[in-house]
Amino acid sequence: MMNDDAIVDRLEQDLGQITRIKVGGKVFSFGNQDVIVFKIDAPPYICIIKDYDFSKVREAVSDNEKWNTVLSELHMIILNRSFELIREDFIKITGTVEFYELNCRKNFRTPTSYKNSKIDPDILDKIGVQTFVYRLGGHCVTIKSITDMGINPFINMELSIGVLLRSCVLDCLYIMAWCNDQTLISAIASESFIRPLGKDVPDQVKSHFKNIADFFNTDDLDAIKAMKISNILKILEGKPNIQWYENLYSIYSKYDHFSLIPNIAPKSSVEKLELVLLATHMIKHSLCSLLTMKNDDHQDKFQEILGVKNKTEDGNNYSFAYE
Repeated sequence: MMNDDAIVDRLEQDLGQITRIKVGGKVFSFGNQDVIVFKIDAPPYICIIKDYDFSKVREAVSDNEKWNTVLSELHMIILNRSFELIREDFIKITGTVEFYELNCRKNFRTPTSYKNSKIDPDILDKIGVQTFVYRLGGHCVTIKSITDMGINPFINMELSIGVLLRSCVLDCLYIMAWCNDQTLISAIASESFIRPLGKDVPDQVKSHFKNIADFFNTDDLDAIKAMKISNILKILEGKPNIQWYENLYSIYSKYDHFSLIPNIAPKSSVEKLELVLLATHMIKHSLCSLLTMKNDDHQDKFQEILGVKNKTEDGNNYSFAYE
């Protein structure tokens, strides 16, 4: 029979190999009874393991078959809990988009219908909010439909999900930066029109797109420079947890282009779900920020649906606090 330290060491080693998560433990003595307390560290979320008979751990130490059963059970508890939290987040996000569709959607005029040379900044803000809501929402509706298929198909389709989440994470970074720099929407709205269109594109077409870019660029920003990810991260420098989200963007960027990394350095199922959950957390909070700081209607309702509160620093700068 193994001693108490060996029990903890074995669990830490074997469960770590299966899930790549950290497991710690300690034995406490109460009278004639020993109690083993295990800590399963699966950040960034809290995994509540309840109604599990941990006495099976001690009983299984000397029996390989029982031991493998215990490890598999703990592994599935963590996976199912992670998947449950992900589903809850997508329900909140898609519910927010549905509420927006019913109560806030607006129809905007095309640039050619305006007589002035620049769009009204207030109208531009509203266009920006609606565009971000539907971009994020559309991706999340798609991913939610995959969650309806169950945990195994969801894990197996993680690469495709990651391509969608890469777009979501980048949009969230733009939203966060916009909430800290109100002029940034000018660059966001105009940047795509002033990208090079190719040497064979007629000058008249290039001129037309440049005029549209200028129409949306109410602050006369250098749109291409402003939209660089290095500038976005500079705006967000020092914000709570921004390093987590910068890393998340870097990881999912490898999904959106041909890359060997997802295949030659595969992640465990727990790690895959952990990344998705971090992304959904980011989407929830950026949507909350967008809809409470850049939208005039239903702020309390959006916070209620999303289940988060918009936090501010000095009344203006959105603090992306992780809870």
